[in-house]
Amino acid sequence: GIVFLVLNYLLQFLGESKYANITKFIVSITGLWLYALVTGLSPSVWRAAAMFSLITAGKFYKRDISTFNIVGCSAFILLCINPYFITEVGFQLSYLAVMGIVSLHQKFYDILSFKNKIMDSIWSISCVSVAAQLVTFPLGLLYFHQFPNYFLFSNLIVIPLSTVILYSGLLLIVVAKIPILGALVAKVLNVLIWLLKYIVTLFENLPFAIIEGISISTFETFIIYGILITLFLYWLQSKIVHLYLAATLSILLCSLQIIEKYEEANQNKMVVYAINKHGAIDFIAGKKNMLLVDSILLKDKDKMKFHITPNWIHLGLYQRPQATDSSLAKAKGHYIIFKNKVILNTSSSSIDFKTLHYVPQVVILGQINLSKFSALFKLFPKASFICDGTISPNLYRYLKKKNEPINMQSVLLDGAITIEV
Repeated sequence: GIVFLVLNYLLQFLGESKYANITKFIVSITGLWLYALVTGLSPSVWRAAAMFSLITAGKFYKRDISTFNIVGCSAFILLCINPYFITEVGFQLSYLAVMGIVSLHQKFYDILSFKNKIMDSIWSISCVSVAAQLVTFPLGLLYFHQFPNYFLFSNLIVIPLSTVILYSGLLLIVVAKIPILGALVAKVLNVLIWLLKYIVTLFENLPFAIIEGISISTFETFIIYGILITLFLYWLQSKIVHLYLAATLSILLCSLQIIEKYEEANQNKMVVYAINKHGAIDFIAGKKNMLLVDSILLKDKDKMKFHITPNWIHLGLYQRPQATDSSLAKAKGHYIIFKNKVILNTSSSSIDFKTLHYVPQVVILGQINLSKFSALFKLFPKASFICDGTISPNLYRYLKKKNEPINMQSVLLDGAITIEV
C-alpha cells in the first residue's frame, strides 16, 4: 500500500492525458510487482500486490472502486493461479484482516470523535487493531494456540513505526548509491528496525502478555466465527434473533469444550511422532505423559515446539510441568509395557534377539541393521510395525514390498500415528 501511494505521488507530474495515464498504469503495476518480488512473494504480499494492481486498473479505466469486490476478485485470481494458496496461513490471515478492517474500522471509528489530531490518530489505529484482531483471533487460536493480550497497546507503536520503516526502506533504495546520504539513511533504518524488534520483545516479555495452551478444533473455529457474525448482525440490525443465535452457538462451544476436557481426563493413547531423522514416542494417560525421544531432538527446542508441543496442547498436557512422568509405562529392556499393550522399541542398533521373551502387539522400527528387520518380521508376524522418523520412505517401501503380509506403517508417509489403548 505504501509503495502504491509513493508511486502515485511521484507520477503526479505526468498529468492526466491519455498517454500519461497509460505510463502511470504501467509504471505502477511494474513497481508493485517488482517490490513484491524483492520481498519474496509471501501469500500476504501476493494478496496486497493483486489488490493494488486491481485498484490501479480501476483508476486507469476511471471506474468506481468497491473494496469488497477488489478483495474478492484478487482472491479469485490468486486461487486460479495457485489453488493451494487457500491452505496458507498467511493467505487466510491476510484476507481476513483486510475484510475485518474494511467491514469494521469505520463503524468502530464513528463510535467516538476527537478534535485533537493526536488522539484521533490513536483512536483510528486502535480501531484498525481491534477490527483486524477480531476477525483473525479464531485462526490464531486454531494455528498458534495463543492470544496476545497487549496487541492494542503494542500496535499503537508498531503500526506507525513499521510505516516509517517501509518509507525509509524505499528511500534507501533511491539514495543507496549516494555515498554519505545512503550510509546515513541505512543507519537510520537499522536503528528503526532494531527499535521495532526491541519494542515487540518488550511487550512479549511483559507479565501475562500471551495466553498460551489454547486448543480449539476446526469446527469450534467456525462456531466462534458464527458467534462473531451473529453479534455483528445484532449490532447492525438490533434483531433479537441474532442474539439468540449467538447465545446458542456459545452454549454449543462451551459444551464441546466440556466434552473435550472430559475426554482429555480419561484418555489413554500412544503417539509415534513424524519427525525426520528422529524417533519420538509419547505415552499418554489422562493429563500425564511419558515422552521418549533421542537426546539430539530433546535439545532442539524449535523442533520440539513445532512437532510435539501442538499435540500436547491438543491433548490438554500443555499447562502441566514439562517433565514427563516415568511411572506411566514400565521399561523392560527393549520392551515397554503401557496399560494393556506390549511395545517393542528397536531404535537401538544393539538389540539382542535372545532377550526378546515377550510377544509385542506393536513394534517401533528404528535404525537397526537391515538383516534384523527380516528376523523381527519372522518372530512377530502378527504385530503392528511402525517405522519411526529414522526410517526413510524409500527403505519403508522396500521393506513393505519384500514383506507384504506384514502390517506396517511409516510416520514420514502417513503422519504421526496414534494408537488408542
